[in-house]
Amino acid sequence: MRGVVARDRHHGGLLGGSVPEYARAPGRRRGDRWRNWFRSGVGRVDTPNVNASPVRTRPRGQGGFTLLELLVVVGTLSVMSGAAVVGVGSMRANAQRAACDADADTISTAEEAALIQGSYLSEADLVAKGFLADESTRWDVTVSGASFQLVPIGDCVPDGAEEAAGTTPTTVDPLAKQKAEQAARDKAKAEALAKQKAEQAARDKAQAEALAKQKAEQAARDKAKAEALAKQKAE
Repeated sequence: MRGVVARDRHHGGLLGGSVPEYARAPGRRRGDRWRNWFRSGVGRVDTPNVNASPVRTRPRGQGGFTLLELLVVVGTLSVMSGAAVVGVGSMRANAQRAACDADADTISTAEEAALIQGSYLSEADLVAKGFLADESTRWDVTVSGASFQLVPIGDCVPDGAEEAAGTTPTTVDPLAKQKAEQAARDKAKAEALAKQKAEQAARDKAQAEALAKQKAEQAARDKAKAEALAKQKAE
């Protein structure tokens, strides 16, 4: 068997014996065979990893979802549902605001139309609604602003004015009537309260004047007594 000469790494000399050629392949270091053997995991004892995460990960090639993936999905769905609820609420608020704006525009248009007509109905509308009679009553209806003037024509009868103007009593708005009555009551209460305050002030003034008068009289009496006492001492 042919051998090769090996050199001692520690002493730098040649080894006394020869190493078989099959024990060392050309280009490989000593111990590569055992090093590769340990690296491949042959003979390795599995020990539990105390620093491993308690959440198990899914093994490769196995179906299903891990707990972490399910939590991520649930969190994403929660955020999306919250955003949807907020969006629906804002849509309802915008719809209500648009409806209010439309009503305001309608009222504004009606006000402008009334102002164009002079804040009153036309003569034809008044006659059609029965508020005024036509020229058959021999009265000329003159509309000026919000007032109406009946001008007699020729020898018209006085009853024509009543027929033209109408005798239907005007109904006052109950709410406006209540407000007017409440204002009158408040005014009467304010006047009564002011009167009471004035009377109380007059009484307070009279009492103050009487008290001042009593004090002045008491001071005069005290002065007279002091003078009399001083006179007695002098005598």
